Amino acid sequence: MTLPLPKTHKQKAWERPEPKGIGDPKHETLWEAIGAALTTWELAEDVLASIFSHVVESKSSAAKRAFGAIQSHRGRTEALVAAAEVYFAVHQVSDELQEDLRLLLDHFGYASARRNEVAHAVIVNFKVSTVEHNFLVPPEHSSKKSSAFKTKNGESSAKLGVFQTDYRYTSQDIFGFASKFELLLTAAKEYLHVLSSSHPRQH
Repeated sequence: MTLPLPKTHKQKAWERPEPKGIGDPKHETLWEAIGAALTTWELAEDVLASIFSHVVESKSSAAKRAFGAIQSHRGRTEALVAAAEVYFAVHQVSDELQEDLRLLLDHFGYASARRNEVAHAVIVNFKVSTVEHNFLVPPEHSSKKSSAFKTKNGESSAKLGVFQTDYRYTSQDIFGFASKFELLLTAAKEYLHVLSSSHPRQH
């Protein structure tokens, strides 16, 4: 099968967009973008849970609930990979389907960084002259995503001006993530369909 995901430059496909100098005039637009991105991400992860349920050959919702109980995306991915290793061997799953799962999970891994940035951020507002700007940025306590000091020229070490943060997103950026998450959702659904059709669950 051919997933709608690039097989090369996977990490580059999920790099942060360049920070913009103009923010959203209204914070409500950012709220809408954040909701779209996070809702789409959760739908995509729910399909991953269904893939996990299939490869552990669960006949109830127990597997999906166990998958969801794992706190981090990385932990859920590791659980899926471990279960799939056995399932692939037992059911003699084709190399192509095995490679497709690796491709899918690689993209989920890189995408999860962008999801986390959207989920663990705050909207800041400021005015330049009479123009209002709204951006999504890491909260001040997020030491891993921000810099403590500005450099002498007024730029932060994170190279994002007065924000001193690793990123500042507009609604355009976040809607862009939502569109990419939609591709992940589509790819995950396609993978689950092909896997379950070629290796139907035994009852």
